[in-house]
Amino acid sequence: FSYETANGIKVQESGYVKEGSGASARQADAEGNTEDNSILVAVGSYSYTAPDGSVISLSYTADENGFQPVGDHLPKAPTASPDQGATTGADANEAVPQESDLSQQTPSDA
Repeated sequence: FSYETANGIKVQESGYVKEGSGASARQADAEGNTEDNSILVAVGSYSYTAPDGSVISLSYTADENGFQPVGDHLPKAPTASPDQGATTGADANEAVPQESDLSQQTPSDA
């Protein structure tokens, strides 16, 4: 489907069924009942004009991996630059008290 409203909102979406993972789209369970492994996929987009006058556009896919929006206005996860280095699991564990450290503590008098 697709439509456009009088105030400039534009929407479009289409869908299809794709075969799920596995040898076939239908698999039988222990009782002989078949389970349909077909996956419904929706692909679409919408756009509208924000109060500041900028056009907001979003496209998406919704499938077995969930809703996956894409748009320039959406926040991006920060990426570590090579000079920042990555925190290793050992570094992260240094800040966490170990059980042996906790057993040496005594309750304070209240």
